[in-house]
Amino acid sequence: MKEPLLDAIEELGFTRNEAKVYLFLLRFGRARALKIAEKTGVSSSKVYDVLQRLKSKGVVGELEVEGVKVFTALPPTFLLDYIRNMKKELDVKEKLIEKYLPQFEKVQKEEKLNASVHIGKKGLRSVYRLLIQNAKGEVLTYGLGNFEGINDLITWINEFRESLGIKARIICNESDRKNLKFLEKYRLTSVKFLPVKSTSFYSLADDMLVITIPHTEPVSLIVKNKHIALMMKQGFELQWSRKSYVLTGKKGIEDLCKKVIEEGKDLYLIGANAEIFQRYKKMWREFEDERIKKGIKRFHLAIEETRNLAFNKGKNIYVKYLPDAMKSPHVIWIFGKYVAHVVWRKEETVFLIEDSTVATSYKNYFRALSNIARD
Repeated sequence: MKEPLLDAIEELGFTRNEAKVYLFLLRFGRARALKIAEKTGVSSSKVYDVLQRLKSKGVVGELEVEGVKVFTALPPTFLLDYIRNMKKELDVKEKLIEKYLPQFEKVQKEEKLNASVHIGKKGLRSVYRLLIQNAKGEVLTYGLGNFEGINDLITWINEFRESLGIKARIICNESDRKNLKFLEKYRLTSVKFLPVKSTSFYSLADDMLVITIPHTEPVSLIVKNKHIALMMKQGFELQWSRKSYVLTGKKGIEDLCKKVIEEGKDLYLIGANAEIFQRYKKMWREFEDERIKKGIKRFHLAIEETRNLAFNKGKNIYVKYLPDAMKSPHVIWIFGKYVAHVVWRKEETVFLIEDSTVATSYKNYFRALSNIARD
């Protein structure tokens, strides 16, 4: 029987399996992965990949209830957020095209554009064979994910490249880390996992660019043009050098507090355990004075055992409490364009990421967890 809502979700750019899983969770609430597979008809071998892609799109959340991992659909308004984020990305790309349009037009006059389209797995294999055999330097790949139907080809591509002694750098989707971690085994390959949200990926070497839209019948566009390849390489290098920092000890926590004040944006804490308040009271009081002066609000998803502490009370502080099962030495700070993962051990460690897209993703995660938190 025809299902209009499934069709509507697919029209938004979701696969059929993604649409089935999201609609099931929307209708029936939380469920374990195996239950989702059973009820939707998505095979158990694929359902985890589907859930990870839905998480990366910001429409499904993951939580642990009584030691069991379950998944839940975020409110339908998050579909609107997903489309708005796509629109923002398109707006950015439109501005980029407008900026470089004169250069593109100049390239068109100066150099002939050689391009061809190849359809199917055989076409994809042929395109990459050509790219790799003609590569004089390294091969760069951006946006690689755990795409249904072509994982065997991804393995073949990398084994063929390695057999010819050609180096590669690959930027993969963070949500597919588990499934693509095998790429790190290749001797001549460097891999980074970043929050890439893309329905396609590209590879380039020298003046040749291959853009692939993965599907059961993948479509590959091969372009040979040194100016276009150069611009794509510059974009790759920008992503490869994305900023991240590691801070340690009391000084690291102090630097993190200063960064929050400098950024001047509201602070969101996931798993707030009051360790900073208990270990460094003087530092915390100074931080609070500066925070209040700058009008920075604090939003906590705190550990239940901190309910009566002064840490959760004060001006412009909004608190909800997470289930006991979510207690951890790991606290996530989100502010402005930054995300900090703070691990409270004997010596504190802070993993600080500067990336507005990542920060937006974690704010969505905060909102999703708010739905299961208690007042």
